[in-house]
Amino acid sequence: MERLFEFDLYRLIVLDTEDVFEFVGRRAESDPDYLAILANGCAAKFDFHYQGPKNQYLWSLRDFLQHELGGDIAPHRVASVRFARSTSEQQTQIVTDETIIEGTSHAVPPPATPIRLIFDMQRHLVAVERNGTLMATHGWLDSLHAILDVAAVDAGFRSQLRLEPVPEANQVLEAFRSFQRLTRLRATLRLPNPEVSRHAKALYDQMREGAVREYLNDLRGVSGLSQAEGNLPHAIASLAQEGYKKGDVLLAGIRNGRREQVRTGRHAARGQLDGIREFIRGAMTIARTKETQTALKSVLGEIDRIHPPEVPIEQSD
Repeated sequence: MERLFEFDLYRLIVLDTEDVFEFVGRRAESDPDYLAILANGCAAKFDFHYQGPKNQYLWSLRDFLQHELGGDIAPHRVASVRFARSTSEQQTQIVTDETIIEGTSHAVPPPATPIRLIFDMQRHLVAVERNGTLMATHGWLDSLHAILDVAAVDAGFRSQLRLEPVPEANQVLEAFRSFQRLTRLRATLRLPNPEVSRHAKALYDQMREGAVREYLNDLRGVSGLSQAEGNLPHAIASLAQEGYKKGDVLLAGIRNGRREQVRTGRHAARGQLDGIREFIRGAMTIARTKETQTALKSVLGEIDRIHPPEVPIEQSD
């Protein structure tokens, strides 16, 4: 029986590179720019080498595809890539003619463990195929970002693409509301694009008008921060819930009658689908086949189920 296709949900975020002169490259400001960086990263010259405690690994992007979905849904832009970790050297037990010793094993070509990333470009959400071995640490995400950073510069951009976990349904907001008195809220926000909840519209407008792509908030109030909808603390929590953040969200105050501090928002929402795992893994080589269209629509439907769409905000010109 085929196992479930599981994925973690991430938000695609665009940042400006710090300490770079304006004449060095240009800002990535539209979907074609983001996709150009992603496609460029699939070149072998951008493979990322990582030295572990015992093993040496090679991280690689390959198989960039663009998909235009139609039929029973509105026209939808989707892209996909495969991301793999290869074990190039491994410290292990090896057999010689005389005995068994501890040594270094080399394989050419090295064995690889691939996952697929599916980019919903209408919402800038990314379904990252779940693999417990690769995702035991954040090393996979750091390696992906390293590849995309070099690929962006090579393609003439001074912007960076980042994937940030989208918290499970209402995880941040439920923690926010659970405090009888909230005395501290700390979160680093990133400029929303292309969607944001109505509760955070005013904050979004301020960030956009001020050309702010990253915004550190550390609100404190001994008597208690306002938790009402429409006020600044709630707007910050709403944007963090959408995945427009960096790292986790810190909340502190009085909860359940005692002083508590909570960190939330770091773990991604997870989707599950039957019947498409093996197809998603290896058969999406032809972007317009009926099977590919059906599989991708299933993924988009599951994304919408675990993270329902909010009020759309138009992208910057």
